[in-house]
Parts: sequence; structure tokens; C-alpha cells
Amino acid sequence: MDLYVILDKSGVQRGEIIDAQGLLEAMRRTLEKIDKLRQLNLTEEAKEILNNATIFLNIEKQREFC
Repeated sequence: MDLYVILDKSGVQRGEIIDAQGLLEAMRRTLEKIDKLRQLNLTEEAKEILNNATIFLNIEKQREFC
């Protein structure tokens, strides 16, 4: 489930988020950490978890909501 769906289900309306830039910055930093983790020798399960996290942290899609 991506951020848009989570916020929509919680009743948050577009434009209601005051600190959207801060949220997007946190997402960007998390994606950078995921990229660093991918350089390690990971199990297939760990790789799948990182792939799923990347999908949920789709910044361009979240900008549409914010």
C-alpha cells in the first residue's frame, strides 16, 4: 500500500499536509539508504523487502497527492 492510499484511507485530503516537503525529503533519504543496503550481500527475502519498500516510496507518485 503506498502513502497515497494510506493517507486517503485515514481521511487526509489533498493539500491538508502542511509539511509535505519534509515527508518527501524523508522518503528520499530512505531511498538512499535502501540503495546502500542493496550493495550488501543480502538474502533473497531481504532483497524482496527492499524492492517492496522502494515501490511504496515512489516519490513522484506521492508528489501528486501532496
